[in-house]
Amino acid sequence: MLFILTMLLLMVFFLLMLGFSFGGRKIALFLLNLAGALAVALSFALELSGMQTKVSLIVFWVAVTVILLFDLIAVLRELRLESHVRLQRPEVWRRFLRGREYKVIYDESRFSEDLERQKQIGMTEKLQALEMWRLGNQAFLQGSLDDAIEKYDLSIRWCPTSSAWINRSAVHFEKGEFAQVIECCDEAIKLNPDREEAWINRALAFLAQNDPAKALKSLEEALVVNPNNPETLTLQGNTYRRLGKLEESLASYKKANDLAPEYKEAWFQKGLTLNQMGRLEEAVACFRQAIELDGRFAAAYYHLANTLNKLDRNKEAVEAYRKSLKLQPNSPEAWNNLGIALTKLGRIKEAIRCYEKAISLREDYYEAWLNCGIARESQRKGEEAIRCYEKFLELAPDSLARHKAIAQKHLEELKQGRPEKSSGKDQRGRKRKRTREKSTADPASSSLLEASSAADE
Repeated sequence: MLFILTMLLLMVFFLLMLGFSFGGRKIALFLLNLAGALAVALSFALELSGMQTKVSLIVFWVAVTVILLFDLIAVLRELRLESHVRLQRPEVWRRFLRGREYKVIYDESRFSEDLERQKQIGMTEKLQALEMWRLGNQAFLQGSLDDAIEKYDLSIRWCPTSSAWINRSAVHFEKGEFAQVIECCDEAIKLNPDREEAWINRALAFLAQNDPAKALKSLEEALVVNPNNPETLTLQGNTYRRLGKLEESLASYKKANDLAPEYKEAWFQKGLTLNQMGRLEEAVACFRQAIELDGRFAAAYYHLANTLNKLDRNKEAVEAYRKSLKLQPNSPEAWNNLGIALTKLGRIKEAIRCYEKAISLREDYYEAWLNCGIARESQRKGEEAIRCYEKFLELAPDSLARHKAIAQKHLEELKQGRPEKSSGKDQRGRKRKRTREKSTADPASSSLLEASSAADE
C-alpha cells in the first residue's frame, strides 16, 4: 500500500514538472521528467505483475533520485532568476522609492550601457560586476544597507560603472551620510557625465548640507543632460526659493507645468512660492490644482487651509484642515491650525479640543500651549490658562521675546486676579480682543506656517 501511494505521489510530481518545463520551453528538463514518469510507470507495472526484483528496485530509486536532484537545482535556479527579474520590475522600485527624492538605477539595460563603455575590461569581469550590482540592489530593497554598499563596491572593483556609484550614493543618502553621497556622485560623473541621476543626487546632498548654491549648479548640469525633466525643474524651483530667488523659482515651476501639467508636485511647490510672495489667491489655485490631480495629497490640503486661513476664509480653511487630518490624523500642526481657524469663527470649545490634540501629539509644541492658554482665558478658566501660559514660557525660544512678554503679562494678571476686578462687560471685551488678536497674528499662525513650508521643500 505504501509503495502504491509513493508511486502515485511521484507520478503527480513528474506530471507537474512536465507541465512546468513544457510551459517554460525547457526541453531538457521536459525529457528528464518524462523519463521519470516512465520509470514510475514501469516500476509500478513490474510490482503489479510480480516481476519486481531487488536490482530493478535499486535501479529505479537511483534514477528517480538523480532526476529529483536535477529538478531541485532547476527550481532553485528558476527562483533565483525570478528574483533578478522582479528586481528589474519598475513597479517594485517605484513602490520602494515613493517618498524618496534620490535616484536609483535599476534598469539592467542601463547598467549594460555602462559596461559597454569599459572596452578594456573582459567579459568575465563584466558579468561579475553585473551579478554584484544585482545583489547590491537586492540588499538595498531589503534594507540591508551595509551589505548593499559591500556588493556595489565589489561590482565597482570588477568593472567601474556610473550605475553602481549612483546606487551606492543612494544608500549613503538613506544613511544620512551626505559627504559620501557627493563623493560617489563625483565618481559616477567621472565615468559618465551624462547620468542625470548623479547630478540630481549630488544636488540633493548639497541641499541636505544647507548649501543651495552648489545644489543649483548640479541641477543646472542635470538639466543640460535632460532639459525636459519636470522633477528636476521642480527641484530647481525649490532651490531658487531657498536662495530667495522667487521669480526664478516660479519660472522653473512654469516650465515643469508646461512640460507635465499632470505633475502634482510642481503645482504644490509653486503654491508654496506664491504663498511666500503674498500672492495668496494664486497659491490657492495651485494647491487646488494639486488636489485635483491627487485627492489624497494631505500636504496640499494642509497648505491650502493655511492660505485660506491667511485670507480669513475660515470656513473653507476648516474644511481643508479636516480633509488633511483625515489623511494624516497625527499632524500636530494641522490640529493646531484648525484650532486657530475655529477660534476665529468663535468656536472656542472645538478649538480647545484641537489644541489639546496637538499637544497630546507633541508635548513640547509651544505654539499650541499659547493658543490653548488664550482660548482658556477667553472662557474664564484661569487656572487652566495659567498652566498653558507657564508651559509656553518654559518651552518657547528666546526669538519669540515679544510673545513671551505678552504671555508673561497675561500670566501675571491672571495670578493677581485682575480680570475678575474689572466689570463683566470690560472683561469680556478685553478677552475677546485678546483672543482675536493673538489667534491671528502671533506664532501660532505665522511661525508655524513658515516652519511647515520649509519642511516640504
